[in-house]
Amino acid sequence: IPPRTQNLCVGELWYKSYGGRSNIKNHTKESLKNKLKNAIQKETELLYEYHDKGTAIISQNDKKEKANNNNSNGLPKGFCHAVQRSFIDYKNMILGTSVNTYEYIGKLQEDIKKIIEQERTKTKDKRVGSGADKVNDWWKEIEKDMWGAVKCGIKTINKKQKKNGTYTGNECGVSPPTGNDEDQFVSWFKEWGEQFCIERLQYEKNIREACTINGKNEKKCINSKSGQGDKVEGACKRKCEKYKKYISEKKKEWDKQKTKYENKYVGKSASDLLKENYPECISANFDFIFNDNIEYKTYYPY
Repeated sequence: IPPRTQNLCVGELWYKSYGGRSNIKNHTKESLKNKLKNAIQKETELLYEYHDKGTAIISQNDKKEKANNNNSNGLPKGFCHAVQRSFIDYKNMILGTSVNTYEYIGKLQEDIKKIIEQERTKTKDKRVGSGADKVNDWWKEIEKDMWGAVKCGIKTINKKQKKNGTYTGNECGVSPPTGNDEDQFVSWFKEWGEQFCIERLQYEKNIREACTINGKNEKKCINSKSGQGDKVEGACKRKCEKYKKYISEKKKEWDKQKTKYENKYVGKSASDLLKENYPECISANFDFIFNDNIEYKTYYPY
């Protein structure tokens, strides 16, 4: 689950105190709708702060700016993409199709379904359909209003930043994102891959700078298994150790997601999925990066 989704704002939908519990059990569809709108608007504002400060990994990506001028609308680089991803996370939670059971999401989507089904019963709505059909119908009714909350968030940012009307609210799209029926796991895996490739390129850049002698890259990060680790010293060694630790942590995440993806989509390659979607990943040889076999790999990160 991406960190962005783990920190998805649910506002007043959830009591965080006393271990956390749902705050929508006795709600009507209208009151639920209002709380969802407030949460989406707040999420939009929080994502802006995160990207505006340059904290977001994608904000540090030069390739993104060169590739599609993502911040030509004056908003931080990667902000709109993150907003659209979070909107889809809300959609999945409302529809009850989220595979994310992280903390509150699983419980909230259960309660949302109950509220919609109970209100249909109270109003003696005799339309034929399953519980999922009822939730889908409700989502179609409120989707534009939910996207309107994103627009309100952007306008609020405009006021807070005193942009004097720079943002209209439509910068991330006049209408809700379409074509978003992609497998949620695949979507999250791609998001993970994009961030990994951006981070890795920065590590590689730092190593090239630290391990250069007289303008030439004559030193490399030697795999400790080669028995030649003592040849790397000073700043070069420190950068190499940081990279090694980073890859060790990411390897666990990669192995798990790669296995799941290739088992689910037989004949498909996890590496190809990321390379085809993100220019930052084109130069990444994932098998090489995550393989510590001394016969296969002698140097980090090349």
